[in-house]
Amino acid sequence: MKRYQHTLLLLILCVICSIKTAAQTTPNPEQKQIANQFLALLERHKIEEAALLLTKPDKKQMDAINKAVKEMDSIPMGTKLLIMQVNPEKGVIYRSSYIMVNENYKSYYQADVMFEKSIDRKIAKVKFFNRKYLEEDEKKRMARVGETPPEAPAVKVKH
Repeated sequence: MKRYQHTLLLLILCVICSIKTAAQTTPNPEQKQIANQFLALLERHKIEEAALLLTKPDKKQMDAINKAVKEMDSIPMGTKLLIMQVNPEKGVIYRSSYIMVNENYKSYYQADVMFEKSIDRKIAKVKFFNRKYLEEDEKKRMARVGETPPEAPAVKVKH
């Protein structure tokens, strides 16, 4: 009888743990919408409205946002915004990448919109990555894997 009680207890613990794990990795469509809304506001230079979506907009974060707005102005027409959830060990990240379709879907600009928990409705932090950083990062990743990155295309300089 005790063996069955132990088995039942173990089964209940496994179910509870699996429910908690599933809840941590289940995407929250509302957070994805908030991330999309945040970036749309930045694209339209509505920095104050975008700041309302942050939990604690400190000076450092606001400086990064102001810099990002200027960099986002240089994103060429024809880019597509893709947003996908990334599951780090802690929190929830929605990786938002502006990609160039005609350049084999290479990221032109990226913003990681971070939430503390999967139920939060306010953004905890945002990290921005420009194209130069993304290209350097790709070269480093390829070097670690042992692949050589493709040559950069020749750039015509206007005189």
